[in-house]
Amino acid sequence: MDGSVRLDEVVMRFGDFTAIDKTTLEIGSGEFFIFLGPSGCGKTTLLNMISGFLVPSEGRVLIGDEAMGKVSVNRRPTAMIFQNLALFPLMTVFENIEFGLEVRGVDKRTRRETSERLLALVALEGSGPKQIGELSGGQKQRVAIARALAVAILGLLGIWLILMVTLFANGIHRAIFFKTLWSSVLVTLLTLAVSYPLGWYLAKVATPRQAALCLLLLIIPFWINEILRTYSWFIILAFRGPLNEVLMMLRLIDRPIRFLSGDAGVMVGMVYAYILFMVFPVYNAIESLDDNQVRAARDLGAGTLRTHWRIVIPHAKPGIATGCCSSIPSRAVPSPSSMR
Repeated sequence: MDGSVRLDEVVMRFGDFTAIDKTTLEIGSGEFFIFLGPSGCGKTTLLNMISGFLVPSEGRVLIGDEAMGKVSVNRRPTAMIFQNLALFPLMTVFENIEFGLEVRGVDKRTRRETSERLLALVALEGSGPKQIGELSGGQKQRVAIARALAVAILGLLGIWLILMVTLFANGIHRAIFFKTLWSSVLVTLLTLAVSYPLGWYLAKVATPRQAALCLLLLIIPFWINEILRTYSWFIILAFRGPLNEVLMMLRLIDRPIRFLSGDAGVMVGMVYAYILFMVFPVYNAIESLDDNQVRAARDLGAGTLRTHWRIVIPHAKPGIATGCCSSIPSRAVPSPSSMR
C-alpha cells in the first residue's frame, strides 16, 4: 500500500450539524499537506476520519487504493498526534515511542533501536528512561511526534528511512558512510586506470599466445583462498616486506615506508580484489573495435592519447560501465588497523 490519501465526497454530521460537507481532496504519497483554518472549521474532524476515529456520514476515505470504511483504527497505516498529546503517563519515554511497534509485533531490539534513533532525531537523546511527568511541554510534544513517526516509518516509509535517520543523526555513522562512498569511487577509478591499459594490451597488442598467458596469470591467483590472497598483500606491503626491499635496492627510497599505516595499502588490496571484474568487460569491448578505425585516426594525425580519447574509449564505454558497476565495492572499506 502506498501512502496516498484520498477523500471522496466526504460528509460528517453530528446530529443536525454538518461539520464537513462534501469534501474531496487527494494527498500524494510523501506529500507534506497542511489543513489551515479557524477554530471549529473541521480540521481535527478530517484527521479523525482519516485515522478512523470517526466514520463519515457519507463518502469514502481511501489510503492507497484501499477504502478504509471497514478498516478499524488499529489496522490503518496512520499515526496521529493528538491536540492534548495523549501520552501514556505510566510509561517511560521509550515505552511510549515503542508502543505502536510492540502491538505490530516488532521485536524488542528493533523497537529500542528505533526509539533511540527517533529520540536523536527530535533532540531528546538520553531521555528514553524518563517518565512523562519529568518532561517539559515542548519535550512532550517531541515525544508525541517521535511516537507517531515510529509507526509511520514502519507502516508507510519502510525500515530504510529509520536507517537514514541513524546515518544523518550519528556523526560516526555519517563519517563511515562518506568514507565508504569516496573510497569506493576511488577504488573503482584506480581499478579502471590499471585495467584499461591492460585490456588494450590484451585486445590489440599482445599475440594470442601472450594474451592467453597474461589471462592465465591473472586468473590463477584467484583459485587461491581469499584469506591467503589478502595475507599475501599484507606480507608484500609490510614495513620489512619485499616491496620496500626492492624500492630501497633501487635507491628510490632511503627508508622503508609504512604502507599499512594508511589507506594506500587498503586501496592496493581492493584494486587487486576487483581487477578481474574490470579487465574482462573492458577487454571484450576493445576487442570488438575495428583495427582500421585506430589506423584511420592515426593516419589523420591523431596522437595516441587523442586516438584513445576520441575513438577507443567511446567504443569501450559499455565495457567500462559494466566493469565499474561490477567492481565498485559494495561494503565498507576496512581501516588499516583492521588488517593487522
